[in-house]
Amino acid sequence: MSFAPSHVVSVEIERPASDVFAFVSTPQNLDQWTFGTWQIEIDEDGLVHGTSLFDASSVYVRVDPDPDRLIVDYHIANAKDGPLIPRIMARVTPGEFLDRPTNRSVLSLLTWRMAGSDDFSWYKLTTIHETEILLVKSIIEQQGSGGAK
Repeated sequence: MSFAPSHVVSVEIERPASDVFAFVSTPQNLDQWTFGTWQIEIDEDGLVHGTSLFDASSVYVRVDPDPDRLIVDYHIANAKDGPLIPRIMARVTPGEFLDRPTNRSVLSLLTWRMAGSDDFSWYKLTTIHETEILLVKSIIEQQGSGGAK
């Protein structure tokens, strides 16, 4: 178990960076790969409301993409009127930046630990992210081969 104030997980994906960024920056895709935002609803200003698969609690997310930098900040709140805090970030690195082919990229998810987070909750969150990133890889690579849409 890690007591670090942040956690990063990365995976190489057999798709160009533009495809990976498009997938992780689209709010409608969240319930395909995140365990915290299941059965999402998106309001008229883009605020995502989802339900946690673990405890059925409500989660609110504002997806804040930066296409020039291939970064997505996910601002999270536990209540609709709660403060949206940018606690999770996705970064897509084009393959050519890492001496890989242009049809490959690296996706990294970074999360920060809140001061009041107990050890079990932090362990659960980091483990979830390690699984979620594999789901993203699988979904995107299947889309590229004519699979799931």
